[in-house]
Amino acid sequence: MIILMYHSNMLTPEQLKTLPRTTRNNWRNFSHKDYDGYEIAKDYIADFDEIKEVLTNKHLKQGMRMMCSLSAGYRGILDKVQGSKKLLREYSKDIIFSIESLAKQGNLQVSESCRLLGVSRDWFYRQRNKKLCSKSLIEKCFR
Repeated sequence: MIILMYHSNMLTPEQLKTLPRTTRNNWRNFSHKDYDGYEIAKDYIADFDEIKEVLTNKHLKQGMRMMCSLSAGYRGILDKVQGSKKLLREYSKDIIFSIESLAKQGNLQVSESCRLLGVSRDWFYRQRNKKLCSKSLIEKCFR
C-alpha cells in the first residue's frame, strides 16, 4: 500500500497514460493519510524525492553505499571494543573533524553527520567546545 502512496512519482508518464482516467482521478482525490501504515512510513514519504534522486544517480548511489558501510563499520568496531567511550574521548578531535568535513562536503546537517558516525549531536558540540588546560592535573579548564 505504501508504494501506491506516491504512484505518480514512481510511474513513468507512459505508464500513467495507460491507467484508466477514473483510477487517476481517485488517486488525486484520495488522502494519503487514509492508508494503513501511514504513520510508520511518514518519514520515508517525506524523503521520497531525495531517496529517488539518490537511487537514480549511479555516483550518488555508490557514494551513499560507501558512507553507509563506513558508518556501519565504524559503529560495529566501537560497539565491540570494550571501553568505547574512552576511545571516543581519546580520538574526539579526529571524529569531530570527520563530522565537520562530512557535513561540509556532503551538504548535510551536523546532526545527520553525527548520526552517520554513530555519535550524538550533544556529544559532538560538547567535545568541539571543550577547553583543555595543560596546567591542570586533569587537563580540564573550569570557568
